[in-house]
This record gives sequence, C-alpha cells and structure tokens, in this order.
Amino acid sequence: MALVTYLLGAGASARALPVVNQLSDSIYGLVDKLKQIAIQDNTALQSVVDDLDWLAEKAKHENNTTIDTFAKQLYLRGEGEDYKRLIAALSLYFVLKQSNPNCLDRRYCDFWTNILNIDKSHTIGHPENLLLLSWNYDAQVEKAYHEVVKNHFKSFRVKNRKHTWDTANPLLIKLNGSADFLNEEDFGNKLSMLYNWNTP
Repeated sequence: MALVTYLLGAGASARALPVVNQLSDSIYGLVDKLKQIAIQDNTALQSVVDDLDWLAEKAKHENNTTIDTFAKQLYLRGEGEDYKRLIAALSLYFVLKQSNPNCLDRRYCDFWTNILNIDKSHTIGHPENLLLLSWNYDAQVEKAYHEVVKNHFKSFRVKNRKHTWDTANPLLIKLNGSADFLNEEDFGNKLSMLYNWNTP
C-alpha cells in the first residue's frame, strides 16, 4: 500500500491565523488587548506585553524575511536568551490566539471528516498509509480533529517536543514543534509555565 503524505505549510491555516506578512499586525492587535487588561494589573502582564511588542517588531516583514529566519539568526549567533525569548513569546501568541474557539480554519475539519472512518467496534480511525507533515507551529490540525470527533488528538503520537515518536508510524509530524498544549486540561495548569522562558 502506497504511503500518502500531506505537507502542511505556509497558508494552510490562513483562514484562522495570519500569514508571514500579517503576523506583526496580528501580534500588535493581541498586545493592544493585553494592554487593556494590564491597566488593571500592571505587574502581572507587563513582561508579556513587552516581549510580545518585541516579537511584533521583529516579525515586521521589512525587518526579517520571516520569524523563522530571525530565530535561526539568533541560534547561529549563539544569542540563547533572545532565542528562548522568541520561542516563548511566539508560543504564547499562538496559544492565546487559538484559545478563542472561533479561531479555526474549517478546511481542516473537512479534511478530517473526509479521511476518518469508524470500524465495526465503533472506533474512529484513519487510513494506515497516511502521514501528515506540518511545517506550522499552530494547533489547527488538532483543534479541527477535536471539533469533528469531540475527542483530543492523542499527543500527536509524539513522546515529547524533540521528535521522538511513540510509534514507528506516526500520523502527524510537526517539523518545527508545536505551540500549543496537548489537551484542554493542560491549558490552565501550564499557561503560566509557558511564559517562564528562563526555565531551561
């Protein structure tokens, strides 16, 4: 049986999340909302607002080809603190942006609806010869799966974010990692941990 591979890259989530040349404006929009909250509690959100402001500036198309390019530049220069700051701020942006239930590119829902099936034991499954490769950090694939079957996409079949698979045949491989939580129960417990980017 031939392996069918889908490569998800730039624009695959464009109906829910910004593409490269819209990223900076979208981050600034989120910062504006956070600043309204920060008026009531300046200390709690100030570092988040500062780092998202910094990220939005770096994400401007005229400053760097892409945010990925800027990340690699930091990595190559050995600027570890700014590299961690970038990862934390970008992850936080995606988590907060996608916490809105309406932030969903419904093309993924159509995709899951078309490929999923139910066997005789009423277990939902997918074709065994299917592989999804995603360049994107977002959780649109996972959110859509949950929307379609009302169940979480089981940990991407990944043991951790270092690309160690828990099976010889993973369904989804996130090539650049994933800026999200594995399930809704993780959200409240780990959101504060996400932004403590000084933690090794």
